[in-house]
Order: sequence, then structure tokens, then C-alpha cells
Amino acid sequence: MAIRMALGATPGGVRRLILRTNAQLAFGGALLGAMFAWGAARAAEGRLPGFSAEAPWVYFAVLAGVLLLTQAASFLPAQRLARQEVQKALMDA
Repeated sequence: MAIRMALGATPGGVRRLILRTNAQLAFGGALLGAMFAWGAARAAEGRLPGFSAEAPWVYFAVLAGVLLLTQAASFLPAQRLARQEVQKALMDA
């Protein structure tokens, strides 16, 4: 990031890059986890009486929650990095 900043990246651009990258990673991981959870729920449905895996809104709610928490957890570090001076960032790298 320090090199990007030294080459002229704006603080807003750095912040957007960090948040977008973290959102992509979180979405991929949450989607993969949702697929495994759906498969596990289908397998458990046949073995556990009274258990139903027919609630797709739960999967979407969990996916949205994971993405929201990821963005919230990423915002402060991204903000701090975007405010950092280029010379200090290069010296710390």
C-alpha cells in the first residue's frame, strides 16, 4: 500500500481497495461455508426427526451478517492506513 500511495493513490482509493478486497475474500469464504452448511443440513435432515433445512433466508441472513461484520472490522484499519503519511508508510514497510 505504501508503494501505491507513493505513486499517487488517493486515501479514498486506498480505503476502497482494502474494503473491496476484504469483501471479496469474505464473500467467497461465506459462500463456500454456506454451501457446506447446506449440504450438512441436507444430510442431517434425513437422520434427525423434525429437523428441516428448508429455510434459505437463514443462509442469506448469515451471509449478509458475515459481510457486514467483515466490512465493519476492516473499516478502521483501512481508515488508519489511508491517513498515514507516505514517507512513514514506506519506512515501516
